[in-house]
Formats: sequence, C-alpha cells, structure tokens
Amino acid sequence: MNYLYYGNQEVIVRNEIRRLIKILYEKDERKELVYRFSLKQNTLDELVSLATSYSFFDKTKLIIVEDCENLFNAKENDDIKKISRLVCNVSLPSNLLFVIFNEKINKYNIIYKTIKDEGEIHYVESLDTYGQKNYVKGYLLNRDAKIDNDALDELIVRCDNDMNKLLSEAQKLSIYHKKITLQDVKSLVKMPLETNVFNLFNSLLDNHISQGLQIFRDLIISKEDPVRLVSILSTQIRFLMMISYLNKQNYTLNQIVERLNVTPYRVKINLKYCEIYSYDYFLRLQEALFDLDFKIKSGSIDPIYGFEMFICNFSLIKKA
Repeated sequence: MNYLYYGNQEVIVRNEIRRLIKILYEKDERKELVYRFSLKQNTLDELVSLATSYSFFDKTKLIIVEDCENLFNAKENDDIKKISRLVCNVSLPSNLLFVIFNEKINKYNIIYKTIKDEGEIHYVESLDTYGQKNYVKGYLLNRDAKIDNDALDELIVRCDNDMNKLLSEAQKLSIYHKKITLQDVKSLVKMPLETNVFNLFNSLLDNHISQGLQIFRDLIISKEDPVRLVSILSTQIRFLMMISYLNKQNYTLNQIVERLNVTPYRVKINLKYCEIYSYDYFLRLQEALFDLDFKIKSGSIDPIYGFEMFICNFSLIKKA
C-alpha cells in the first residue's frame, strides 16, 4: 500500500509518520525495512530502482519520499507518469510514503488520484494555539520540566506559531530550567524580527513615538539592518492598504480573511487602524518609506539616522 502524508506543520506530520511506522514494523525491523529518500539528493531513477528491488526480509519495505512537491503540483510530465506507473504496480516489493510539508496540493494530480484510489491519504491538520500549548506541555513533561501559562503564551508569540522552532526553544529552556517562567522566555528566546517591526509600527500608529524609537534602537543593538526594517515595514503598510481597500468595499472580516488568505487575528488587529486612518494616509506613509529607502541606498543619508528621523517625523506625516 502507498501513502501520502501532507500538512503545514512539519513536526506534527513527522509525528504521524512515526505512529504509522510503529504500527507497520517491530522496533528491530525498522532499521532494515524503513528507508528515507530525498528527491533533492537523489534521482527518480534511483527511487524506481530502490522501490523495485527486493529485501531479504519477508515484510515489504517502506520508502519515505521527501522533497516531492513537484511530483504533485507540477503539470503532468514524463516524471509524473513514471511515478504514477510505479504507484500503480500492485506487485511492487515496497510501500511508498510521500511526504509534503504543505497543505496546498493539486488533488487532480494523477499520482494523488492513484494513491487516493488504491492507498491512503492523510491530511495532517495544523495545531491551533490550544493544541500547541498541550503539545509543548506534554513535550516538556517528558523532559521532567514544566512551564508557567504566561511563559507558554509568550513562547508561542516569540516562535510565531512555528512548531519546529517552538519545540527547539522548549528543549533549550528545559535544559536551562525545569520550572520555566516568563522571565526565562524573555531572556532566552528572541522575538521574531517581523513581530518587533509590527510592534514598532503599532507604537507609531498609537502615537507612542518614544516607544517606537526604543524598539528601533533595540533592533539596531541586535545588529538588524535598517534597510531590511524598511522593507518589512513597507510590507506591513501594504497589507494595511489592502485591508483598508477591502473594508471600504464593505467586505466582512471573514471575507477579508478568505481574500487575503491570512489568519482572522491578523486582520482583526489591523482593522482598527483602518477605521482610524484612511487609505490615502497609508499611501503617504508608503511614499515616505520609498523616499527613505532611496536616500539610504543612494548614500545621501545615514541608514540609522534616516530611520530615526522617519520615526520622529511620523506625527507630521499623519497630519499631512
């Protein structure tokens, strides 16, 4: 039997695959019968050769095929037809397990259809915040560690809902302390750059100029590039412009979420600024950023001084 496992959160998908392996094979069989195959490092012909070769054991071997997104999302070609024939081969001495770390997949793809008809397809849903919390608590419990609720909330924010990073940081924290506090998280886990820029921009929109200036100076101490900060801030403003436009067209929150393919929380937190400020205002901000970006890249202004002046003059832009 052939399988397809796919979903956004790599660590959760891998966990489901481990469960399958435990069902299919005894512990002492796994080393000899479970193969891991990357299509980035190996060719399709090598996969076909491995899949059609017989093992010395009575059980059918399992080949876990990674980096195979193109087989499922590209237009039909000779490679896709070749793998489709392989999947259709009922006398194949191997089980193929295709793994895709993405929830978007072409369900009209011939390989997808074949596995659906003759094998098993597992869509591994991403954990929501509640699920992430329980998962991390269980992970830490297995390492004889515990985490305070406020510390866990902060950890999830700082890891930007990335399960791989979440578990990596949880492991680091559990080595440092078996009773993890909010201060432990703040001291040891760096806030994502995008989140810092988001907080900086929100401070400016809320007219907390000194707070925004402090966030910027902290980022500079962390050796962040002002040009990169300009780029991220420009992306945030562009996102606000899209929300502002759709809001003007009387789109509901859910319709905006669906149209922009983002989380409801992200739209909700930005909608309040679209109620306060106009689309034209965001456009003026964007133009001011483009002007700053040009001056920095042309060497006519120091990057740090230029960004600080943009922050200090923010209220003037609002009144323009």
